[in-house]
Amino acid sequence: MESNEQHTIGSGFIESFDSRYPTRILETLLQDRTTGRNIIWADNEYEALGEGYMGDDEITVEKITGLSSGVIKPRIAKEQEHQSKRTKSRAEVFTPSWLCNQMNNDIDATWFSRRDVFNIEDNQAWHTSQGPIIFPQKRGYGWHAYVESPRLEITCGEAPFVCSRYDTVTGEILPVDKRIGFLDRKLRIVSEKTKTRKEWVRWALAALKASYGFEYQETIFFLRVLTCSRRFASICVSAGAWV
Repeated sequence: MESNEQHTIGSGFIESFDSRYPTRILETLLQDRTTGRNIIWADNEYEALGEGYMGDDEITVEKITGLSSGVIKPRIAKEQEHQSKRTKSRAEVFTPSWLCNQMNNDIDATWFSRRDVFNIEDNQAWHTSQGPIIFPQKRGYGWHAYVESPRLEITCGEAPFVCSRYDTVTGEILPVDKRIGFLDRKLRIVSEKTKTRKEWVRWALAALKASYGFEYQETIFFLRVLTCSRRFASICVSAGAWV
């Protein structure tokens, strides 16, 4: 489990990130690479908070931290009634982590020509496979190709198929070795196969570049980017690659 984290996910996710890493990282993650400005709220959900929270207003670090702490929350931390409203108005739903795992396992079964590669399913739970991952002796299906293979989660929300920081059913933080997203799997392979920090950084970045998520709602998209960034940072620390 990542150090200094709560047992369950909550509204302090952004604040804990900001306290642990330089603020410039949050500022970078809020940038819209198309417009050159910050991403906008793109939603009327926050307008009751007043000036700076209209749908077309840009999101800044100051608007989501400090006295504005807890403005943006993961779905699991929102009240049940609020979740239901978002489901009706925006078709926002959640996919249970165990189902995300099954579907990612189905994809990997095609790649490896066998099941139970990264974990063994147990009804609505799973047990992480022990030992290094063995790749097929078939051209184009080695670990380099796996890490670089493009994967996309459409309408990704908080991207549980990409990077599974917490159990979407219980809200409990998942230990790193139990995470089941396709980026989680790629980073596991990188950690198993590389021998030097330089090599690790090279292939970890390749894994990031090959992992995609599409989402219309800016605040949800921001949580997705933040989750993947924190996952990457935690692996950097454990691999001794953080600089």
